[in-house]
Amino acid sequence: MVRIFLFIFSSLFVNLSARADSWNRHILALWDSQGTAQDYSSTVIHRKLEFIFNHQGYILDFVDVHRDPLPKETSKYAGIVSWFNRDGMKNPDLYSAWLGNEAKKGKKILIFGTPGFVLDERGGNESVDRVNRAVRGLGFEITGKFSDNPLLISVASSKGKEFVEYERSLENEISSFRFVRNISPSNEVWLSLSSKGEKETSDVVIVGDKGAYVQDGFAIFFHPQDGKSQWRVNPFKVVERVFGKRNWPVPDTTTRNGKRIFFSQIDGDGFMNVSEVDRKLLSSEIILREILKKYRLPVTASVITAEMDPALGVTSDPRVLRTAKEILALPNVEPGSHTFTHPLSWAKNPDKAERVAYLGKDSRESGPIVSYKLKNYSLDYEKETVGSIEDLGKLTTKKASILLWSGSCRPPGEALVALERKGYLNINGGDSRMDTAFNSLGHLSPLGRRESGALQVYAGNANENIYTNLWSPPFAGYRDVIQTFERTEVPRRLKPVDVYYHYYSGDHEASLQSLRIVHDWVKTHDLEKIHASLYARIVRGFYSATIEEKRPGEFFLKNYGDLRTFRFRGDLKVDEKKSRNVKSSTLYQGELYVSLGEAPETTIVFRGAEL
Repeated sequence: MVRIFLFIFSSLFVNLSARADSWNRHILALWDSQGTAQDYSSTVIHRKLEFIFNHQGYILDFVDVHRDPLPKETSKYAGIVSWFNRDGMKNPDLYSAWLGNEAKKGKKILIFGTPGFVLDERGGNESVDRVNRAVRGLGFEITGKFSDNPLLISVASSKGKEFVEYERSLENEISSFRFVRNISPSNEVWLSLSSKGEKETSDVVIVGDKGAYVQDGFAIFFHPQDGKSQWRVNPFKVVERVFGKRNWPVPDTTTRNGKRIFFSQIDGDGFMNVSEVDRKLLSSEIILREILKKYRLPVTASVITAEMDPALGVTSDPRVLRTAKEILALPNVEPGSHTFTHPLSWAKNPDKAERVAYLGKDSRESGPIVSYKLKNYSLDYEKETVGSIEDLGKLTTKKASILLWSGSCRPPGEALVALERKGYLNINGGDSRMDTAFNSLGHLSPLGRRESGALQVYAGNANENIYTNLWSPPFAGYRDVIQTFERTEVPRRLKPVDVYYHYYSGDHEASLQSLRIVHDWVKTHDLEKIHASLYARIVRGFYSATIEEKRPGEFFLKNYGDLRTFRFRGDLKVDEKKSRNVKSSTLYQGELYVSLGEAPETTIVFRGAEL
């Protein structure tokens, strides 16, 4: 009997020790629609912080604290992050109690900006004790006092510029702060301030194993006039300090077969323009002759399908249809749709801001804002998306599978779902750039946005419309995208190379020359050249990938679709005999890029690894 018991016990112990540990990659992101953002894609978390989480392998799931119920079950989240721009939350008692309970359960919580619940929605002061019951579990307390005289404020202690003055100095820019004190010895105080006449100091940046607190004004600087931003705190180090204890394999969307990814897409705008380079030719003909045929790089070329149907009366020029067919027939070209009528706003009832932006402040026009108002047609998401892709069958025998978003590039969930239901892909939006004019990580977008359970994949970089002040002089501005390519490669590889433009770049010699300069740069670099549809599938693989650690140094990967690279920190040695579906590994800038084969499941085993 004793022997049987010992056998059962030992077998149970072996099974428990061999149980896989899954990486929980989802983070609960809280926002408030009663603040300045009316949808989550306008929030600071999405526009500034989500990119940092994506780079570390995490996925943000957004919940609106004003309209959505707070999740009762949070075990599926590795942590919680908030970044509120005001302290006027609805139901602050409910929220603070919920947050305090999550802290007690050991959930990692990052609070950027204001806590959001120090005041109720009527502006009344909430009890400081009640606030602290929510945040004390994270190892800090709020005293309720403020200092707002810049002449009296000074830095009491700082962890250093690499941590709290990452892209912008604090010198002469601290105007006020809330008094907060760290109460946990396990936390690190990265920045502490003092105010003359006050005995206590304030810990305005606190980071530890349980989470982080980065007070409003010390996370990121927003220029009050031009909208540019710069990180004060180092966002990489915050996320790495809180979540980066273990060296999990990060699904990487920048690299394939050990090389940085290149892809290119052309939006259909300007296809029918008469070029100033040669007034006998359309701008699309100039792009065909000077770029597509000469460089022979893979490119996803799209058209606005209403322009391609002579029966609709948009154009009677036979060169339009002929040139489109010639472009799409090129072996390096992948066909794509740039919608049917080119919506500028994707709302059926655009708000005042969009009407002013696209129609001018004096316009009295009503209804959807599209480039072509066709007889007996109203904005139809199915026709603009699925229908326009299928219309490409009239222009090419190649299989078309991708839509390039137009206008605001903010489609509603209905349009995204229509594409996913048919198995079609999409890309555009995000407008990432990092150059001398916008020299900050804060202008790099996340991988995409999700609505109604469907995914919009953002472009890798901004297009020439952004670099030319919305297509006005200087028309050569797009050459500056090379700065973004270079600054998102060193000291970390952050983005792929995406050469993204419109046919109207064939309008002027200056814009055409900028395209030549950019394409020449691409030709001189050893890049993994793919089409935009494959990049879109790679991003989808980022969101679907699941990762398990079978035992220390052994990882099991699946559900990664067309994503073929996982990234680790440090110079690790892959055990090629024990690993399965591993093609190669490349050490670059202190990170190991592991390339996978074509199998749907992978095992990566390291030799003598201390992860």
